[in-house]
Parts: sequence; structure tokens; C-alpha cells
Amino acid sequence: MKAQIGAWEKDRQQLHAILPLETPLLLEFHPTHICNFRCNYCIQSSERAFAGGKPFKREHMNWDLFKLLVQQLSDFPGEIKMVSCAGMGEPLTHPRIADMVRLFKESGKVKKVQIITNASLLTRELSHQLIDAGLDQLKVSLQGVSTEMYQIIAKSPVPWETIYGNIQYFSQIKGASKLSVKIGDTALRNGEDEIFHQLFDDVCDAVGIEHIYNMWNVNGVNVEDKLKDSQQTVWGLEPREILFCRQRFTTFDILPDGTFCLGGCHRRFGFEHNIREVPVAEQWNSAGANQVRRDMLVNGRKADPLCRICEGGSQNWHPEDLLEGHEEEILARMRAKELISD
Repeated sequence: MKAQIGAWEKDRQQLHAILPLETPLLLEFHPTHICNFRCNYCIQSSERAFAGGKPFKREHMNWDLFKLLVQQLSDFPGEIKMVSCAGMGEPLTHPRIADMVRLFKESGKVKKVQIITNASLLTRELSHQLIDAGLDQLKVSLQGVSTEMYQIIAKSPVPWETIYGNIQYFSQIKGASKLSVKIGDTALRNGEDEIFHQLFDDVCDAVGIEHIYNMWNVNGVNVEDKLKDSQQTVWGLEPREILFCRQRFTTFDILPDGTFCLGGCHRRFGFEHNIREVPVAEQWNSAGANQVRRDMLVNGRKADPLCRICEGGSQNWHPEDLLEGHEEEILARMRAKELISD
């Protein structure tokens, strides 16, 4: 196969035309906050980080809580386009990750399930289990193309040859599952971009070299000294200023302890509850969540002290996601649905 350039979804809709959403497009699911790497640009390398408004805790989601989450997805009127199993841990450390994929797929409420992984724990047995469970996409994040670079960036004792072998084997047996591999520009030395493409262009469905940007400052971590100046986004576009964050309108996160977060940034707006207390659909469609969306459309990203310092919008923007120039029509539809009162 000859890989597509760019490891992220290109099947996108004109977002402004479909807002507001009764059913989110994306569930960022955190099966675990445990990782076997300590990458120097990641929250895992810090002991003073926060997630969901609380000190970051390394833990797995328990099985009963997971079953409750899947059960609650039936409350949404539509189908969630994607469940991404990733978050701030390594999904493959969870002992029941294949069972989780299977239950999401059997729920009938999820179109696609993907896992974002470092692939160091992707044994042959687990590869078969994930494919048999119905995994739609495996997305591998690399920390180099040598054992030396993995030791520098990830503090990992896993040899590069093991990781590459794991990826090759998954490629050989994946069937209808998609395989993509991405790497940060900070993990490549001069000339290694060509090596990366030689290794993966004929192994994967998609590949991407991406810029590592500072999103962790909103979680109590600053990693700017590990970054490079970005010349393009994950879509291959030039970074630009974004007035409105799309995440509040499309995405929610569930952390391993059952914490609900709106919009992928793990902050607290004040209306959120643990899913043991309030079901996910009720939180997604709540007055509090819609007030947060209304505030974004009225005041913009710069009015929010945390949104102001987040680089996610400028580094991940896509033309179909832009809300600029459409805020009044979205607000009008929200008023017509009685989601907001002003």
C-alpha cells in the first residue's frame, strides 16, 4: 500500500451547518491514565499536572464504570461518529482494552472506534484480539525511529526494533482495520523524515509528521522548551488564529474515574458531574453545556483566560470546522430549540 499523507480524519462535514448537536461527533475516551512512557512533552512527565480540575491521578477505569458509560450512550438520539481511546495514558496498559472495543462496537451507538497507542505493548496476541473485537483504526504515535531517541524522549527501555516489529505484524493481519502512524517533528533528526517514510509508507494506510505544540499549559504543565516553531498544522495547513473553539460543540471526554469533560480540554465549567451521578447525554445537552457554547459564540476564545493560552485551535484548525461568520445563525438555531434564552 502507499500511505495517505496525514494521519487524521479527512471525512468531515461543514460544522457550522449542523450545529447544535444533540449527539456529539466524538467521544475522547480515557480508559486509563497509566502510561509506560514518560515523554518529555507530555503530561505524564510531570508530577504537578491537573485533569478534570483535580490533580492528575494514574489509574485504570474499572469495568463496571465502563459498562455504565456504554449503557448511557443509548440515551443519545443518534450515533457517535468516533470513539477515540487515548486520552492521557497508554490504552494498551488496560487489561480489558479489547473487551472495551468490542462493547463499544456491539452497542450500536458508535460508528468507529480507534485506539491511539505507542505500540510498545502491541503483542501479536493483542493485535488479534483488537482486530477480532472490531477495531476500526489503530493510530500509532512514535517517539523516534531509533532506540536512542526513544530513550531520550520517552525514557523507554523498549527497543525500537520491538515497536517497529509490532507495527509490521499488525499491518500484516489487520484486514479491514486501518493503520496510521504519526511522529512529532521533535522526534526526528535531520534527514530522518525520509527514513520515516521509507519505513512506513508501504506499511500503513496513513502517515504524518506533526508539530508538537503546547497544549499542556492549560493543565498545569509547561513544556515550551521541548517545542519547535510550527510551519504547518496536522492537516498540512498554515497555523492561523481561531476565534471560536469547535471542541465545545463536537466533543466530550470521559476520564478513568467517570469525570465528564466538555470539549476535550479537561477543565471544569461548573455544570459537570461524574457519570455515576448524571448520565452523559443529560450533561451534553444540559443548560450549563449550552451556556458554555453560547458564551464561546458571543465572546470568542480570547475572552476565556484558559482558551486564550491554548494553542489547540490554531494548530488543529480545518476549513470545514470554522465557525467564524456563522455564529449568529448557530445562536438562532439554539434559541429556536430553546437551548438558550438570550
